Amino acid sequence: MSHEREPGELGYVARYAKAVKELEQPCAPTRRRTGPTRREAVAWAHVQAEMLRLHVCRRLSERLDGVDHGPGGSVDKLLMTWVEQSVGHAALSVSGAGP
Repeated sequence: MSHEREPGELGYVARYAKAVKELEQPCAPTRRRTGPTRREAVAWAHVQAEMLRLHVCRRLSERLDGVDHGPGGSVDKLLMTWVEQSVGHAALSVSGAGP
């Protein structure tokens, strides 16, 4: 059960990183329509996605070393949900639909 809840697939991480990269383009400093609130939302999504990437890499390394995470997989799922929300919030902000 613990492995089932872990975001142990780098596919999730790659998807979030790609989404953040796409959101960064309209937030370039040369773009006038993007205010600091939007850039901050995208920056936070970038930080969250990188945090998840590093976490998943560590978990995969530990799994290769035979470490059993037990119920810690539920925490991993929570981290993944936070990243999903951060990326979604940033997308809404860049599109103009969010705060």
